[in-house]
Amino acid sequence: MATEEQMAAMERELAEMRAKVRRLEKILEAQHQEMESRNFVLVDKDGNPRAKLSVDKDGPRLSLLDEKGKSRARLAVAKDGPRLSLRDENGKTRARLSVAEFSSGQPGLTLLDENGKDRVTLDMTKDGLGLRLADGNGKPRAVLAIFKDGAGIVLRDENEKVIWARP
Repeated sequence: MATEEQMAAMERELAEMRAKVRRLEKILEAQHQEMESRNFVLVDKDGNPRAKLSVDKDGPRLSLLDEKGKSRARLAVAKDGPRLSLRDENGKTRARLSVAEFSSGQPGLTLLDENGKDRVTLDMTKDGLGLRLADGNGKPRAVLAIFKDGAGIVLRDENEKVIWARP
């Protein structure tokens, strides 16, 4: 008889444990559907940070980190618009893509050299498109512009003096 009582007690205990597991599964399932935080850090299998998602006074930002923990790509949405920045191994921005308020919400792409100087800039406005090529000092040396009423090319020397131009 004692064995039957023990068996019945174990069955009740097992049923209670199964009920607890079901409740825990429901809680975990609900947590996977929506979580709130101002900062998330994703880590690799070794526990090293590889991505950060955060929100601060300027807006949301997603940073992708290399194996050394340096930010190599950043996507941000600031008050003046969205921006994607790509950085080299030294953490310097080498490419920037943005759609900013200061350019009437139009897209722009900038390529920078290792010294942080803008070397290639492609901008679009409601009136046209512009491509600017700069020297190592950041001075514009060639500009191509396309507008509704035509196009133009300007070449400049190192002193920014026009050496050749076409409408």
